[in-house]
Amino acid sequence: MRDNGEVSGDVGQTWRARRQTLSKKLAERLPAFIQAIETTEASCIIAPRILPYKQVDPAQLIQIFQDEYKLRFETPEDIQEAFRLGVNPAKLDVLEQLKFLLNRDRPTVEFENGRFPVGPSNFVPITRLVFSGEMILAGVVGHTAVAELLVSESFEALWKAAGASKRWEDEDVQHNIEMRSYGSATKVDLGFDPMQFLAPGVREYLEETIVNGEDPLGAAMGRRSAYDAFAPSKEVVCSLSLDELDFNVRTFNKRTGRSDELTVRFSVRTRDEAGRGVLTVITELPIDEHVRFVHGLVEAVADGKQTKGQTYRAVNRKTAPRR
Repeated sequence: MRDNGEVSGDVGQTWRARRQTLSKKLAERLPAFIQAIETTEASCIIAPRILPYKQVDPAQLIQIFQDEYKLRFETPEDIQEAFRLGVNPAKLDVLEQLKFLLNRDRPTVEFENGRFPVGPSNFVPITRLVFSGEMILAGVVGHTAVAELLVSESFEALWKAAGASKRWEDEDVQHNIEMRSYGSATKVDLGFDPMQFLAPGVREYLEETIVNGEDPLGAAMGRRSAYDAFAPSKEVVCSLSLDELDFNVRTFNKRTGRSDELTVRFSVRTRDEAGRGVLTVITELPIDEHVRFVHGLVEAVADGKQTKGQTYRAVNRKTAPRR
């Protein structure tokens, strides 16, 4: 470690080289309908035998994460194990808390609210960095590539703080990475009212029964006043918007027997955006695949392609640019 806080030696050189490559990737642009990347996450499941939690120097680990990323160690709310061992967490300082958490049977440590440097005067906000047993998870307000790089650097920082050196690219490390998972959330301008997700007959029925007509059901859903004899008020005007839409994706691996329940979510986050086609799209995909999915969805709705299989072909026939 240098006096200025930067990681020195081979690890520091490796990090600088990777970040130069990352800067080129981040210079690529996303399509115009993606207004912003709200967050991405990347996680890896790593064989516990190459995670040196019990050998880590807590002071050095905190220093690396503070100097490199401005990350703050977060004391977990559930630290009841300390009481079972006769330790009062309130009497532990930060270093003692971190040492205690790293030495548990299933270490769980979280750092929050940092910044990942992507140039001399720029950074990507870090929402969280989590070590949980065999999992390392990184969340950022930026491209998946930043989250993936943060996972690899934090693994190397763990070893640096344990007094040794391991590179993420080393063969023995790569052979011990068992799984990877992703998540992406983007603010998107679809260019159409999300009600278009519904079949025309369903839209028409909802409009006619809830919004329009002499006695719209929308008015009947609200509070009823004694001044109206507890009947739906004739002064109520109704509107209809689709603000939340979830698709559950259930998978089953025929070879391993592993099953997962995943989500594709469309969510309007502010009242001003309701009915405008501006919403947050959340998937459990890395950002490039996430963008291709949204791009294909926009094409499918715009072209009126609602039949089985056409949305998938629309997603895969064209790759959207990145930012």
